[in-house]
Amino acid sequence: MWDYWKVGSVKHFLNLTNGIEAIKKYDINLEKCHFINIKSTYCEQKLWDKILVNLDNDFLLNLAIGNECIIYDFSNKKKIPRSVWQGIPFIEYILNIIWFRRKTTPFVRGINVQNYFWNCYKELSNSTISKIKYYRKFLNTNNIKIRCICDKTNLDGKYAYYKDILLNEN
Repeated sequence: MWDYWKVGSVKHFLNLTNGIEAIKKYDINLEKCHFINIKSTYCEQKLWDKILVNLDNDFLLNLAIGNECIIYDFSNKKKIPRSVWQGIPFIEYILNIIWFRRKTTPFVRGINVQNYFWNCYKELSNSTISKIKYYRKFLNTNNIKIRCICDKTNLDGKYAYYKDILLNEN
């Protein structure tokens, strides 16, 4: 059904914890998965620096060398989790500024948030900017390729279930 992981330039990232559900739902091979942790609570609390500093090195390197990164995530409230509808546009905006030195026009739920994201960028710590800037030397692309696959879940907080998926697939 899902043959994306067979293509060399596509990498699959499961957003912890609910993204683990994608292994069973889409029959994804655990050996081909990568993990990321973009916390919806950080988006809610506007902890933009923490979101960026906690981005996985493997994720950033794969984006820098031009791979498409597909992020899987599930939400117990809505079909698209906050980590995706708010966090991903912020990440893309910042990567465009730091890697390509270009401002894009980000939209969150149909609203242009360029001024807000620009102000957030100006408040980032030097260490966070340095972390993101590090990957610029590996750039092999002119654009950020992130795609998200999301759905609702009724398994939020059922850590034993997610642990069983990982152990059974390992």
